[in-house]
Amino acid sequence: EPNAFVGAKLIESKSLSDLDEALTLAKKLSLLYPRNGDIQLSYGRLLAAKGEMKEAETYLRNAVRMRPENLESSVLLIQLLQAQNKTREAIVVAKAMVEKSSDFVEGWALLARLYLVNNQPDNAVNPARKAYDLNNNDAEKIHLLAVSLLLAKQTKPALAYFDSLIRPEIFSDDSIERMLKLYDEIGANKIYIKVFQKADKDTGKKSDGLSFQMAVLEWGKQNFQDSSQILEELANRYPQNEKLSYLLGLTREKNGQAEEALKVYLKFDVK
Repeated sequence: EPNAFVGAKLIESKSLSDLDEALTLAKKLSLLYPRNGDIQLSYGRLLAAKGEMKEAETYLRNAVRMRPENLESSVLLIQLLQAQNKTREAIVVAKAMVEKSSDFVEGWALLARLYLVNNQPDNAVNPARKAYDLNNNDAEKIHLLAVSLLLAKQTKPALAYFDSLIRPEIFSDDSIERMLKLYDEIGANKIYIKVFQKADKDTGKKSDGLSFQMAVLEWGKQNFQDSSQILEELANRYPQNEKLSYLLGLTREKNGQAEEALKVYLKFDVK
């Protein structure tokens, strides 16, 4: 019989070619090594891949209990609980995870998102800020903190973070996709457009950061004409920000305005 370490490697290798055989091996080894966290994790992962959610949860909980320092076990368990709409239970696991691994930036971000999913924005602010403090140059962490603050009705600090997302050194090629992923995860996009519009009105002056978020949300709804109009205003206010201009050109392309998109692209400096 293989030892537990070799057994875990065998399961991993077998899972790449034959899931059913890997499951059979993992089940056997889980009985042979009932107190080995790596084996429990491997079996739980395979059960989840097979769609056996309830049984997978049991083995992943075992893995977390046996090896709490193994972040993969906790993250997989949280994802499994989310897939079953067990958000409150996922929050409990996430809190325990970051208490043991306080420098795990993605763990803090995950906890914040879980609170937002569970309609608890006030509770989301602290873990979102922890994630930001650990990685304050990451657009995803800035956006998460901004959204958490805004939904917790802390509008003034939220706007400062939203405004920073326009800066070209912060904005990346996949920023829009990541922003939309958060909005999709935590709720209906239409609701957040109304929240942004209200916050914009309450500030007494137009917020470029919120305008950009509304352009993102319109983009996500395939309303490229509305998104283009907002981005055009921003691009005119920030003529040196080529990333905004590029997005404007892209939205015009998606809206079937190829000639208008080309006009935007031709303005870029060729170096």
